[in-house]
Amino acid sequence: MVDGKPTASIFVRDSGEGVPDAFRNQIFQRFAQADSSDTRSQGGTGLGLAITRELITVMDGEVGFESLPGQGATFWIRLPIANNNL
Repeated sequence: MVDGKPTASIFVRDSGEGVPDAFRNQIFQRFAQADSSDTRSQGGTGLGLAITRELITVMDGEVGFESLPGQGATFWIRLPIANNNL
């Protein structure tokens, strides 16, 4: 539930390296990358999760993740279910 309203949830799991403890507080910030070196194996600008958080927040939802280093990560969003009694 979000603010006492029923919700729909979406979960995305991966089996990668997980989110490093030192990066957990920055993961939803713009341009944040756990590995910002020139030799990293994955490309990207570090905007995807920041944009996701902005969109979900505007829709009165929540976004978050759970991760253990070396064991992948599970990202989730929860959105309130629309009231059809308008």
